[in-house]
Amino acid sequence: MKNRRLLLLAVGAAVLALSMFVVLAMTPAASAKKGGKGKISWSQNPVRATVAPGGAFSATVVFSSTTDLKNVTLDATPSLSGTTTISPTAFASITAGLPYSVEVSFAAPSTGERARYNGVLHLRTGRKNHPSNLKLRFAVPVSSTSSLP
Repeated sequence: MKNRRLLLLAVGAAVLALSMFVVLAMTPAASAKKGGKGKISWSQNPVRATVAPGGAFSATVVFSSTTDLKNVTLDATPSLSGTTTISPTAFASITAGLPYSVEVSFAAPSTGERARYNGVLHLRTGRKNHPSNLKLRFAVPVSSTSSLP
């Protein structure tokens, strides 16, 4: 009778431990860390600034991932070409849950008619573009003065 109670107690403890393991293994954080879809979180999104003609703006943004990533590249959309730089543009690996800093710099043209420079910063692993892009929104006031005859 005593052996039977010990056996039932051991079986109950094993079932409880197995149930806890299954529940923990199926949580989103556990599956993402093992290479699930994951999510990128940015410290600020969007990055916005109004910059005088010929002026410059720079901001450090921090991101983290819920998934370990390898061979990560960062690039801005072509609409920001010639005005926006990103540093660094690559990471050999990203560890889930750790913060990573990126410097975003914008140099406003000194002349021109274009007043808005909008685009996104893509985070990619190989050819895969992660859906949590960083929006970049820059405004350059355009002078409305005209020369008198």
